[in-house]
Amino acid sequence: MNIGFVVPEFYNCGPVNVVLSLSKYLKKNNHQIKLICLRDSNLDENFLLQHKKIFSLGFFVLNKSDDYINIFSDLDVVHSHGYYPDFFVKNLMFKGKKITTIHCMFFKDYMAQYGLIKGFLGSIAHFFCLYNSNFDHIVGCSKSIDNYIKRFLFRKSITYINNGVDHEVFYPLSKGRKKIIKKNMGFSLDSRIFVYSGKLIKRKRVPELIEFFNKTSLSNDILLILGDGDEMDLCKKKSIKNKNIFLGSVDNPQNYYQISDFVISNSSAEGYPMSIIEAVSCGCYAILSEIEPHLEFIENNNNRSCLIGRFEFNSNILNSDLQFNSLSAQYMAEKYIKIYKD
Repeated sequence: MNIGFVVPEFYNCGPVNVVLSLSKYLKKNNHQIKLICLRDSNLDENFLLQHKKIFSLGFFVLNKSDDYINIFSDLDVVHSHGYYPDFFVKNLMFKGKKITTIHCMFFKDYMAQYGLIKGFLGSIAHFFCLYNSNFDHIVGCSKSIDNYIKRFLFRKSITYINNGVDHEVFYPLSKGRKKIIKKNMGFSLDSRIFVYSGKLIKRKRVPELIEFFNKTSLSNDILLILGDGDEMDLCKKKSIKNKNIFLGSVDNPQNYYQISDFVISNSSAEGYPMSIIEAVSCGCYAILSEIEPHLEFIENNNNRSCLIGRFEFNSNILNSDLQFNSLSAQYMAEKYIKIYKD
């Protein structure tokens, strides 16, 4: 089967990471993959070597040149991820199947990220796009997203497939190996490490998270903050030296997840949080804010996660050796293959 994924551009974010993990395991099942971005992306050499069939259409290209037509002519499935890709695929003259995956709750996420008016109008436009589209399947990245979409769209072809991550990249270290690497990275073996990974933007509520952590954590607890964003300066004002460590955006978050004991999120809106799935797959215990996707994650992984309000910093939570197959990209790919063939 020939499958084309359409994304806005290639950069380190949850939906794009889902596409890359999904494409890897689809290729292992002998499917042919094309990665298509609407905007030009700065791709490093390693990325190009790993993913050889990459096409950039330029921003909002809807012309009918030979090159443009050839990109889609041999595909059986076009699978879009995101606001602009959905509009693009909706208008695409294509005989095969059209699939979209929704990664957020439009009104909650768009209004939190882009402001009240712009976010509201964007949400209306996206729902209108889906309502008037010829997508064969609309997939939510979580049951929470699935339920949310169904409140606004009355279609039988809506379902959900939980996000998964590449367990060849995101996996726990042995206790001995974890101690060695933790020490080599300059951290005390007596310290418990908590990690936050994501954008420093309003809907993630990172300044509030830092304040909460500094008031309630133990003296030797450390919070690693992976990411950049508009609220970086505010976050640093709330921080305590040597207790809150800002590492910026990193290309290898698994290196920090693997030495951490806990992953923590205070977000006000999510789809099905990739950073949490990645960190838990690396052996972290998840401490999460009370929003629907987090509650869903806790229900699915109740031995490795809890709500922030129920976590006691003086508790001693032991790492579990349980396998998390339901969090794997391979499991996710198997679910998508069934939809592609349906």
